Amino acid sequence: MPLLMKNPFNSIVFIASFAMLVLFSSCGTVENIEVELTNPVMTNTGDQFTTVATIKNTSSEVQVLYSIDIGDLYTAGFMLMESVPNYTESMHIPFDNSTSYSYHTAIPAHGSIEVELTWQALKQGDFRDEFDFCINSDIEFLSVEQRTIVQ
Repeated sequence: MPLLMKNPFNSIVFIASFAMLVLFSSCGTVENIEVELTNPVMTNTGDQFTTVATIKNTSSEVQVLYSIDIGDLYTAGFMLMESVPNYTESMHIPFDNSTSYSYHTAIPAHGSIEVELTWQALKQGDFRDEFDFCINSDIEFLSVEQRTIVQ
């Protein structure tokens, strides 16, 4: 008998884990969205800096920025001090190793929005990870790698 069948709970956990992996490792196609991230490549411990995300909608229809999911390897070096506009909710997603900041903000047709994230550098290091911009749903996203070195 296979190992998973000895304990029904293990089978349920395995199936649920596999389903979550498939759900969150795949993404739908994001069309007509361009993302540009700007921030300093280097900063000093204790300093604050701002990351500006410009999300451009090239479609003739309104689209929605659902959330920005930021990888744990990046946030390990920083504390998010402020977001403009404010996010409505945040939660850590352990199976994705990221923190999700919900916005649910409309991006006008043929228009753009900016999100400004103000960080404080907590410790020295080279911090790099993905910023996932979830568009029109929680599972359709564009990924942009971000890197900041703290001296």
